[in-house]
Amino acid sequence: MKHIVKILTFHTWLLPIYFVVSLGCYGLLMVGVGLIQFPTCPQEAVLLQQDVVEAKEYLRQKGVDVGGCD
Repeated sequence: MKHIVKILTFHTWLLPIYFVVSLGCYGLLMVGVGLIQFPTCPQEAVLLQQDVVEAKEYLRQKGVDVGGCD
């Protein structure tokens, strides 16, 4: 039993590292899920395109060259 306690106390300094790595993996998973679900939201894609057009028009009125494909 003494060796189990020794192993647990020996590796406790790794817990913050495990926590940061786990948090990073969770973040990547959430980004991946968001990317997978984005194409399944056609109404949001339409709203995003409308926002882009509106922003380009606003910038053109302010004299900013937005160039690119329309």
